Amino acid sequence: MEWCQIEWKGYYPISTNLTIPSSVNGSGIYAIYEGSGRTPQKLLYIGETYQQTFSQRLKQHQRQWLYKIDTKLLVAFGQVNLPKGTRISIERILDIES
Repeated sequence: MEWCQIEWKGYYPISTNLTIPSSVNGSGIYAIYEGSGRTPQKLLYIGETYQQTFSQRLKQHQRQWLYKIDTKLLVAFGQVNLPKGTRISIERILDIES
């Protein structure tokens, strides 16, 4: 795969209303951790978003498994920066996620 850079932001607590800081927008890769305070302890999940925002994707987890975990959760967001002239695609996002 061609060179890319991921700019990580986080760790943010996941609250019941899934508020995402205004400094985080767009889509890319995200990681959900078990944590204490603002310190990640155990990686629980790595996910991707494509053609939706982080907020939209996290709300989908809420219906699935996110709130069934009885521990404090943190999330970090990675926005993918590709070289000029390179287009983002689902294939690229999945390569980066894996």
